[in-house]
Amino acid sequence: MKRWMKLGMACIAVALTGLMLFPGSGSAVEQQAAVPLKLMPIQFDHGTGDSRRELATGEKLDVSMQLEVDAEAAAALLPTWQGKDGKTYGYRPWPIGPHGKPVLLVNYTQERDVKYMAGGGYNEIEFYLSAEFVGEREWNYKGEKYDGAYGYVGILLLPSRLIPLIFGREVLGTPKYLADVKNLVLGKLFPEDKSESGWFEALDKHDLAFIAGSLRHIVPVPYDVLKQPLPRHEPLPAKKGWGRARRFEPGFKVMLWKYIPSVNWNSGRPDLSYNMAAALAENDEVKDFSQPRAGDGNLIFPHPLKFKDDPAIFAAVKAIRQLVEKHGRPFPGNVLIRHYSNAYRAQDMHVMDGPQLPPALDGQ
Repeated sequence: MKRWMKLGMACIAVALTGLMLFPGSGSAVEQQAAVPLKLMPIQFDHGTGDSRRELATGEKLDVSMQLEVDAEAAAALLPTWQGKDGKTYGYRPWPIGPHGKPVLLVNYTQERDVKYMAGGGYNEIEFYLSAEFVGEREWNYKGEKYDGAYGYVGILLLPSRLIPLIFGREVLGTPKYLADVKNLVLGKLFPEDKSESGWFEALDKHDLAFIAGSLRHIVPVPYDVLKQPLPRHEPLPAKKGWGRARRFEPGFKVMLWKYIPSVNWNSGRPDLSYNMAAALAENDEVKDFSQPRAGDGNLIFPHPLKFKDDPAIFAAVKAIRQLVEKHGRPFPGNVLIRHYSNAYRAQDMHVMDGPQLPPALDGQ
């Protein structure tokens, strides 16, 4: 059980700080004294800080839930592209669950006293799939060449506020859409309860929950569960029609696909379409407010989202719902909860590969 708790906590450590990572190209970032991050409208010097400063969140309440899913069904949610050699590149489901299946990580967070939001906060529900990434071309990372990576890839993130959405989409290409994500409910709901229970949810415009996480049997656990090793990566077997990676980046990654469509829709070619990765942060300054807690959980969809209510995210939410309802399987101890504060410095967010790289990296 401890291994799966650690796996969820590892993704929290990186994925929830995605807005605080500054994009670069591996070792080049390390050589710069400061990397200012500027957003539109740039004529007003809309800067958000530089890479030398800590970016802190005063209070975070994170709930990580893992579900095993069918590999073939999960593959339909993962982005791929066809290379110039006619082979397929991109993401394949990586089986890291306790029963040898890929894992859907459902992550809920309450962020408060966020410095880049002038002390404000927001809630967010996030979905990630365990995956192996295979690139068509090599890329540079810390002075070495790679064409493969592994970890979690972001599928859909639903923040409750606009500022984290803008940061995530504009800077990282995070697949974010606004949603009415409510505060976590957690406690001893009945006098006879010996453990805590609760839920988190996102509501549609009718105030009906279209996503809800059910939590039960939540109890304190030792801090040692956070020190367990992450899953060891073994390259997936060769698959017909797929390219093969020759060298994988070391270490578990959180990966994102940055996609910017062309103004000329008729071109059929986006302005940008490539993948990025963030390594697990190793030097975070973390202060826990309480002991970690763990228990059991499941994801439910009490009132399935209708297209007319939110066409922008309808297809994505429906795909996740069908994956969970038809192919999802919770397992004992699949929930980990942590209440803490942290401070990060700029981490190494680097470009990997994709069908349409930035001009400066095309042909690297």
